[in-house]
Amino acid sequence: MAYFLVLSVCFVLLSFFIALGVRGVLTNQIGASRIELLCQISERANTVKTSATTLAGLYQYELNTLKAQNATPEQVQKSLSEQIEKYNGVFIPIGMEHQLVVMANGFFFSSLDNEIQPEYLEKQLWFRHLKRDLLDAAPGTVTFSSTFQTAEDGSYQFAAAQLIDAHNTSDVLMVLIDEKVIEDLYAPAISNGSEIYVYDKNGYIV
Repeated sequence: MAYFLVLSVCFVLLSFFIALGVRGVLTNQIGASRIELLCQISERANTVKTSATTLAGLYQYELNTLKAQNATPEQVQKSLSEQIEKYNGVFIPIGMEHQLVVMANGFFFSSLDNEIQPEYLEKQLWFRHLKRDLLDAAPGTVTFSSTFQTAEDGSYQFAAAQLIDAHNTSDVLMVLIDEKVIEDLYAPAISNGSEIYVYDKNGYIV
C-alpha cells in the first residue's frame, strides 16, 4: 500500500511540474506573439507619423513658393485648396485623409467644414500646448498635438504642426488627421478584453 501511496504522490508531483512547464511555454508563446503584434503596430504608427510629417513639409513648401511669388491671399487660398484635393487623392487610399489649417501674418485658411476661427483656436488648451511645444522644438520640427474635437458629430482629430516662421508662434501650419487612424492601428491588440493606453512625451494619456 505504501508503494501505491508513493506512486500516487510521484504522479501528482509529476503532473504539477508538467502543468507548470506547459503554462510557462504558453505564457512565453503568448508574450512573444503580443510583442510581435506591438512591433507591427509601432511600425504602422511610424508610417502614420512619417506621412503626416511629409504632408506638413509639402504644404510648407507650397507656402514658401507662394510667398516667393508674392501671391495674393486669394491665390494662396485657391492654391491650398487645390493642393489638399491633390494630396488627399494620394493619401486617402492609405487611410490618411486630412484637413489643413494655416495661420500666417493675418492670413487664415481652414478646410474644415465648421469654419474654425483663430479666436476659437487661441482659447483651446490643446492649441496653447501645441504652440508651446512648437516654440520649444528645433526649427522646422513637425510637432504632434493631443487629440481634440473639431466636428459637431463628436469625432476627434490630432494635428501635425509646424511653424511657418521659426520665430513666430502666431504663424502655424496644421495638418489635421482623424483620430480613427490611430484607433485602427491598435484594433488588433485590444481584442479579447485587452487594453492599450497611448501616452504623450509628458506622460499624459492621449
